[in-house]
Amino acid sequence: MHGQARAGIMTNAKTDLANFFYKHSEEKYQSGDIKGAINDLNQAIKNNPKEAKYYESRIAIFKEQAWENDDSYNRHMGEFFWKLALKDCDILIDLTQKNKLSQDNYFRRGDIKKRLKDYQGAIDDYEKSIEIHSKYEYEDKPTNLRPFNEYATTMYLECAYLKRQLQDYKAAIKYYDKSIELGESHISYIARGMTKLIINDIQPAYTDFKNAIKLNEEGSLEQLKEYQDYYQKKLDYPTKKMDSSINESEDLIDIEVFNYLKEYLSNISTENN
Repeated sequence: MHGQARAGIMTNAKTDLANFFYKHSEEKYQSGDIKGAINDLNQAIKNNPKEAKYYESRIAIFKEQAWENDDSYNRHMGEFFWKLALKDCDILIDLTQKNKLSQDNYFRRGDIKKRLKDYQGAIDDYEKSIEIHSKYEYEDKPTNLRPFNEYATTMYLECAYLKRQLQDYKAAIKYYDKSIELGESHISYIARGMTKLIINDIQPAYTDFKNAIKLNEEGSLEQLKEYQDYYQKKLDYPTKKMDSSINESEDLIDIEVFNYLKEYLSNISTENN
């Protein structure tokens, strides 16, 4: 009995000490002492490693530092802080596995993996986030959960974008399909249409552009013209790669996409006149 009582007292003392450091970390952060804030959070976690909010605060600081270094082109330090944030996210997810809000942590980790160019890892986390959100959609959900369709549509667009980065265009189109099924938007149609142009699926791409224009004519035409300008600049200022065969292949695709887009916009202009 005495041993249990003593253990309880020690546990309470550590919890109080952890809260002390946590409170002071917030004060130091507000005063601009970032290093001091991190050190206090380290101490808070050391004394109470099961408290999720300590990791959340440290992740927020790590991400802020990562963005600042990325923006100042100090990519090495940016990557260092992204990796620290990722490590804390792994721990946070373990702590909140049975929590309805764990979807936020998978989303948060997915964003960090995206910054570290672990695109498939990011997709896996976004998918898990969607799965958790869906599970609690019709239960007594927390008030800060967005409606499932709205949330999943956004996540599927992210997954599609990352599949495009991986040059897995057919998989990207499938994600765009899922996004459009849950909620049509001119952005989704334009993105899917552009992806179809890349794989030379021309008429279905034009159909997507047409559907986008029906939903938002001004926004769609503006976006298509921005894509045209983008491909024009890519052709005017090509980026050379070590492997010349890859370079030639990408150049050919860019030329085809640019020409198809130019043709479509030209036809639209003629019809409007």
